[in-house]
Amino acid sequence: MMKNLLALVTILFSQSSFAHIEPGIYVGETPTGGECSIESVRQYYVDDVRHPLNERIELKMKDGTKFTVGHPPIIDTEEKYEYTGYNHDLFQGVLPTKVGADALSINMDHPEGKEGRPVAFHFLSHNWKEKKIKVLHCENLEAAD
Repeated sequence: MMKNLLALVTILFSQSSFAHIEPGIYVGETPTGGECSIESVRQYYVDDVRHPLNERIELKMKDGTKFTVGHPPIIDTEEKYEYTGYNHDLFQGVLPTKVGADALSINMDHPEGKEGRPVAFHFLSHNWKEKKIKVLHCENLEAAD
């Protein structure tokens, strides 16, 4: 029983380590057909502990705004469903601003047997004071040559 549990944990952590975003520029398109891009500066693990909840990606938007994103944690405290984990399909980060917050969300794709790769990003700038939101949706991301 203990060997099976150890094997399962090993498989889960080895598969989850394939979610990083390689450094480089990723180019995609907006819903209106415009070009959009984001730069992955580096990937690292908090305190050098290789765990998906410690994985961080430094990203830079075209306007120079920098984000550090991670897998969002999942905490379910409902009886019968108690669970802690992470969303392997996303990287997310939020930056406070003087009037609200800016957020970046990266959608990942995990083809069977291959490393995950970013396929879309979504940037939201929420001005709470004026109740305004600016968004940029960038789909079909590909690594630039």
